Amino acid sequence: MKSQVSFEMIVIFTLIFIAFLGFLVMINSTITDITEEEDYAAMRNFAENIKNEVILATQVHDNYLRRFHVPADLNGKEYNAYLRGDILDIELKESYEITKTYTTALPVEVKGGFIEDKTQNLTDHCITKNNFDGVRIARNQVSLELYDLNGLPIQSEEEFTSLSKGKTFYVYARMSCVEDIRGVQFTISFDENKIKHIGHSVIDRTTGEENPLFGEIIGSGNKPEGLDFSNFKPPVTAIAYMDPENSAEDNAEPYPLFYMSGELAYPEKGDDLARITIGFIARDCGTGVGNIAKIKFQVKSDAEEGNTLIQFDPEFNPDLYSLINPEIPDQVLLEDNLLVYDCKTLEKNIEALPDTKVNAKLRII
Repeated sequence: MKSQVSFEMIVIFTLIFIAFLGFLVMINSTITDITEEEDYAAMRNFAENIKNEVILATQVHDNYLRRFHVPADLNGKEYNAYLRGDILDIELKESYEITKTYTTALPVEVKGGFIEDKTQNLTDHCITKNNFDGVRIARNQVSLELYDLNGLPIQSEEEFTSLSKGKTFYVYARMSCVEDIRGVQFTISFDENKIKHIGHSVIDRTTGEENPLFGEIIGSGNKPEGLDFSNFKPPVTAIAYMDPENSAEDNAEPYPLFYMSGELAYPEKGDDLARITIGFIARDCGTGVGNIAKIKFQVKSDAEEGNTLIQFDPEFNPDLYSLINPEIPDQVLLEDNLLVYDCKTLEKNIEALPDTKVNAKLRII
């Protein structure tokens, strides 16, 4: 009798346990289905928001700019979004693996793209439209982009773009999501042992370059009336300077760096960085996305193989040095590796500064 009761209890507990497991499986399946629906709903809502932004951009005036935020995640998961002409692809990721995808068609072809490393502080994007560039989605940034001698972007699926020794190429400086600026100034640096600077020029609509940000760069004879240029520090055309010990180019003006104490800031032993500064002002204000300058380089034939950068000069610290020569007080003053100037006052416009900078990454092969 006791063994029969024990057997029946075991059977009952086994059945209860099996039923409980079945219940857990059913609950887990239901939760999984709900999560799947929420994931696809999040991707669909994001895609519809982008589509609405594109539709709005197609219906408004030229030089349109509208800022918007993209979510840092979708339903708590990491994601990437890609533009392929008039196609928007969204990938949802878990543990760096793509788990779900969503694709939708956009009403027109859209250029640009979304930042991949999204954080709560890096979600601000903009959508722009102009006659030169069409509709573009971009991060609020300034970037250095590689082009070949035919003016075509050099494509690479890797982080560093491979270039052979002796290769000549352009670096285009592009600004995105800027609004109502009149002038710009930036300083870039590169390893002179690996890359040779050949020349550079500013870009406006008179030069025939694709997608200029500004209509016309101001020269000495075409300054508009009603603006005070006396306090505007950059010259009205492009300038160049390199470290004195490394400046061998005939077309590079060797403006030596000075510490704020007035002493020359010669590069330390082994420092072969060369620097170029370009600054100018325009006749009309610039808004949206566009190219501002192009710099011609050549990979040196005896360059050491490996990775190198053409970058917005990280060592350009206005608290340490400037281009002011104590003996020549009206020498050009450079205060940062990137400055933009207000449309109406020509004062430095901190609010209009792009908050991210993208450098050109090269691999010499």
